[in-house]
Amino acid sequence: MGANAQTTVQKFVSGAVLTAAQQNFSAATGVPVFATTVTRDAAFGGANKVLAEGQTCYLESTNVVQYYDGAAWATVGPGALVRIGGGALSGASMAFDNVFSSTYLAYLIIVSGGASGSGAATFQLRYAGPTTQAANYYGGVIAGTNVSGTSSVGTNNAAAFNLGSPTSNSFGGTITVVSRVSAQRPRFLTSWDNHALNTVHQGGGETVDQRDYTGFILNTGTSFSAGTVNIYGYSPS
Repeated sequence: MGANAQTTVQKFVSGAVLTAAQQNFSAATGVPVFATTVTRDAAFGGANKVLAEGQTCYLESTNVVQYYDGAAWATVGPGALVRIGGGALSGASMAFDNVFSSTYLAYLIIVSGGASGSGAATFQLRYAGPTTQAANYYGGVIAGTNVSGTSSVGTNNAAAFNLGSPTSNSFGGTITVVSRVSAQRPRFLTSWDNHALNTVHQGGGETVDQRDYTGFILNTGTSFSAGTVNIYGYSPS
């Protein structure tokens, strides 16, 4: 955190002395800086400054500027998509925890440059604990190839959502996750590209269990290698 970062919100009461040091500090900073939404919320309300429409702050956890619209915090930067996590693919199962929160409306997961052995790639959501959601997935994918036309694979009350076959020297795909909060069923749209087989799997699905999901797992039949995952949040403004 920078030397001039304002990490508190001052409140002066009647009769309090405003010192030169306090005035100089306020003039040198401007927008308060918080590590997370938790420290942001703790700094406002109660004995500190009460939130008012137009209040701004900066969050280090997601590198965004936010403003209070009178009812909730909204994000103004750095753009509609904000990278919030990711990493290299390795092993047969990769978990990405604590990447979903109430900060964003939806999430985009991009898998690129990967390779794997045989078997279908699958997707599972994670929630508090973290615990893997290993039941009640529904949906399906349609596979199109330049050799044998089209085919379909359904996911019906399964332990994971079937993304499609990743068997190749190079594959990639995207998963868009929406409605991940407890009041709604989480839904997702998927696109999985198998370069070696010239096949694209387009699909979508949901899990009927309504929980506050915080992350996900990617699985394959044998092992992932060489690929990367980038996770982005869709800004609500």
